[in-house]
Amino acid sequence: MSIIDPIPLHEPPIPRILPRLEHPISRKDIDPDVLRILYRLHGHGSWPTFVGGCVRDLLLGKSPKTSMLDHGSHPLQIRELFLIAFNRGRFRLAHIYFKGEIY
Repeated sequence: MSIIDPIPLHEPPIPRILPRLEHPISRKDIDPDVLRILYRLHGHGSWPTFVGGCVRDLLLGKSPKTSMLDHGSHPLQIRELFLIAFNRGRFRLAHIYFKGEIY
């Protein structure tokens, strides 16, 4: 393989979605406003997924202090879905102002 040969890319693994009976996380443990954001993203073709410390907290039976969603959408698409949304920081994280809170 020379320097100019492309590096072969491998398909990412397909995530395994656990049925409700195989994990302790319930919708009632998640902030209702976060669920509304998640449902809106999902309803517009995104596949939002909880990531980070909130997943750990929910698995441990704790209430998450923050909720992060990986949504796979472009930041401009997020701004179209929510009245007040802005992108911040180096990684262009989308912050959504919803019912007086920032998510």
